[in-house]
Amino acid sequence: MNAFVERLRMAIDTTIPFAIDGALRKVIIADAADHQNVGDLAIFLGQLEFFARLYPGARISVASARTYNDTLDPEIESADVIFLHGGGNFGDIWREHHDFRLHLLTRFAHKPIIQFPQSIHFSDPSYLSRTQRVIEAAPEFTLNVRDTRSLDFARRNFACPVALCPDMAFSLGTLDGGEAALDYACLLRTDKEVLEAKRGAVERILTESGATCASDDWLRNQHGLGWAVERVHGVTTRLVKAGLSASLLARNAAPIFRLYAASRLRFGLAMLGRGRTVVTDRLHGFILATLIGRPRMVFDSYDGKIHAFHGTWLAEDPDARVLNSVAEFRDLIATLPGPPR
Repeated sequence: MNAFVERLRMAIDTTIPFAIDGALRKVIIADAADHQNVGDLAIFLGQLEFFARLYPGARISVASARTYNDTLDPEIESADVIFLHGGGNFGDIWREHHDFRLHLLTRFAHKPIIQFPQSIHFSDPSYLSRTQRVIEAAPEFTLNVRDTRSLDFARRNFACPVALCPDMAFSLGTLDGGEAALDYACLLRTDKEVLEAKRGAVERILTESGATCASDDWLRNQHGLGWAVERVHGVTTRLVKAGLSASLLARNAAPIFRLYAASRLRFGLAMLGRGRTVVTDRLHGFILATLIGRPRMVFDSYDGKIHAFHGTWLAEDPDARVLNSVAEFRDLIATLPGPPR
């Protein structure tokens, strides 16, 4: 296993259990990813792998924000620990997820609640104040963050235990990216976290250098069997809306969520693995490219989380280069002797 990957996986296995008092018989993963973002789904699979490795006897219930209603409350109440899905949405960029998190922290403030590693970003002071009040009233809450910038922010702003922990996708260990057919695979954002529109410019720079490349984003549907899996997974939300008990669904949902996440992960790995080098402005483009052992050229995102994560955990990795602009990327490509073969 890659030394960086192994070191980060070991850090997960020593950090998360520190907040767990004894054995786990039953847990719930709340706010689980049920959308197309491959990165969040890799996190979910990493969380399942963490439980399988350290708490193999634990029964796992799973619920997303969209499969939650008050019929889920008894299932949440019966869990030894409530785990909140990790990712990059602790704050006000993706409010629907943070609002759900705050609801659970309020409703179950008396129970142990552990936030899997997150990046933190707030731009609205009033929303930050609301989050501070909710956390202060939840004495059993532990917040894990995945970069030192978020760690400093959390320690200054939140009245709860805070720990530094790598992204849960590293719990998967090394992965197989297949055989590369192109010089560069470019995974570039198309959502509101994009810092600088760059796809066209990156493609032109690489093409003019004589390199072969393909550019894409993974926020789109699959075809064939992957499409069928996505349709099956979508039934979960419709069943709850039709009146199925959210608790009943949560107790039986882990295999469905796992199947969906694994299908999307294969889709994402194929997208990244076709390049001998990966160019990306997605944090999990960076992380998954690390897990498959590809050299990486990495732009930052809107909230700065990619460079923050790199600086915290992978600054010493010689195969990871951080970039601040398309102009810097152009200059870098100009210094290379030719397409890597």
